[in-house]
Amino acid sequence: MEKEELKRNFEAIKKFFSQKKIQTIVIVLILIAILFLGSWIRLQNLPLLKDQTTGKHIPLALDPFYFLRIAETIVEQGGLPPYDPMRKPFEVGWSHEILPKVVILLHKIGKIFDNDMTLQYADVIYPVIFFILGLIAFFFLILSLTNSKTTALLSSLFLATTPTYLYRTMAGFADHEAIGMFAFFLTLLCYSLSLKFLEKEESNKKKIGKAILLGGLVGFFGEELLISFS
Repeated sequence: MEKEELKRNFEAIKKFFSQKKIQTIVIVLILIAILFLGSWIRLQNLPLLKDQTTGKHIPLALDPFYFLRIAETIVEQGGLPPYDPMRKPFEVGWSHEILPKVVILLHKIGKIFDNDMTLQYADVIYPVIFFILGLIAFFFLILSLTNSKTTALLSSLFLATTPTYLYRTMAGFADHEAIGMFAFFLTLLCYSLSLKFLEKEESNKKKIGKAILLGGLVGFFGEELLISFS
């Protein structure tokens, strides 16, 4: 009797988890847990990223200091002057990166929810925000390539805990790697989805329309990738 009861219970549990809706909920919860774990790890050094003399948040590497200075200059002066005043007497221009503008945008969005949020704080947490966005894009990329939710989850977990990627997306490492990898994953995701859509048997008109639309998306994210690393 006990064996039969255990068997019935097992079958009921198996039937419950075999439902697509339940499987989707479980996958989403596990992905959220991976995102939370990865973000928590990356924010552990946040209390250390403060200038003891000013109380402001500071990056943890040299290049991020330069990108932060560009963002601060844009905010203070409404744009960049023709030449960098800290590189005189030579007339050296500024690096035209997308990163400072992204940090400014994050600061503006953050100010909506917290009026005390500083540009410096937005700068140091930017890598963690784009780690989250990048990992979501990476999950769907692997899912598109393998059609396996388990593989996509395991791949996301490995990426979230890979030491080299972890360092480059750590709070304070406000360089272009975090946003660049996000654009890279999005470009590959759009490309892989484009191939799947274009393989379907449809009329030539529909295929041409889809090819133009999907090609435009791949080109857009590819351009953003180039801008991120330029």
